[in-house]
Amino acid sequence: SKGKATNEPSERFVFEFPLFRLVASPRGARLATVHMGSRHVRLWDLEGRALGQLDIGGNGTVVPQAAAFSPDGARLATGVKELRVADGTTGAELARVEIATKAEINDVVWREDGLFVTALTPKTIVLVHVDPSSFAKRTVYEHKREPGMPGSPLLDGAIGWMAVSGEARLLCLDLATGKTVRHELGDRFEGDVSLEGVAREGLWVRAQHGLVRPLHLLDRATLATLRTWEESSPGSTWHAPGGSGFFTEQSDEEGEAHVVWHDERGQERMRFGHPDVPGLAERLATLAKARANKESLSDLVHEARHETQAIAFAGDMTVLASEWAIAVRGRDGSLCAITTG
Repeated sequence: SKGKATNEPSERFVFEFPLFRLVASPRGARLATVHMGSRHVRLWDLEGRALGQLDIGGNGTVVPQAAAFSPDGARLATGVKELRVADGTTGAELARVEIATKAEINDVVWREDGLFVTALTPKTIVLVHVDPSSFAKRTVYEHKREPGMPGSPLLDGAIGWMAVSGEARLLCLDLATGKTVRHELGDRFEGDVSLEGVAREGLWVRAQHGLVRPLHLLDRATLATLRTWEESSPGSTWHAPGGSGFFTEQSDEEGEAHVVWHDERGQERMRFGHPDVPGLAERLATLAKARANKESLSDLVHEARHETQAIAFAGDMTVLASEWAIAVRGRDGSLCAITTG
């Protein structure tokens, strides 16, 4: 049953296209997944039962970069060139909102006072505030994309969107006023600085220091360095909304890859294996044959076994997803459900 570990986890979450994005509802009752090559955003419960899906149109070659549940989990917002709002359980479409001409949605955050959407045009970054009841656009802020500024600003419900340029400059935008604040970080860090994530404890950035790129936690308001976590050969880093700390990819002495959950001080809390299931190679072989997939089977198996794509906190559960598998684990790390496409 939900939230309890079983000796033989149920194989659910059955899907036919590689997973690209994963988000959990605030109370952890439902998950939404976006898949490469699919025109549908799918909805699940934590036991892997399919609840519904939202048709976002197109042919599946362009997929949403973000999705967000409403604070009560009743609705879901996502989209590519226009925002689509759907029932958070069935996927039935409720509304469409045009964001901006020639813009593609980059990020979505849903707060009590509305939906906030960032979108990118060839020359600008657009922030739109959408009324949560009428779905009418309240305010639209548009800012010119600066030279050297990466094309993927991060959006956070408390601060706004932000990005770090190649010249170690952090650009923040206030959701209420639309005003921007630039922070020069070049005098504090060597080389390029990359924004890794926004969390309730602060901003996580990586900065080059000799041959390593330590992870720094910066205060949200002052950007003062609160903590530094050094790692000789850092792998991937993830930050899951709804929780504290961060996840990194680590390899043990035998070369086996793990996902490690660290608290906000950088101390290891728990270690997970990457999502994997028995018989995965055989299933992928069947799927590749059925779809006339030109990609080699070895590449598919490697991605499914060794590359976690997304992590989400769902209540007391931690959900890890690779391109072809999803694993739901309890507070103690026990496996509660697992699946493969």
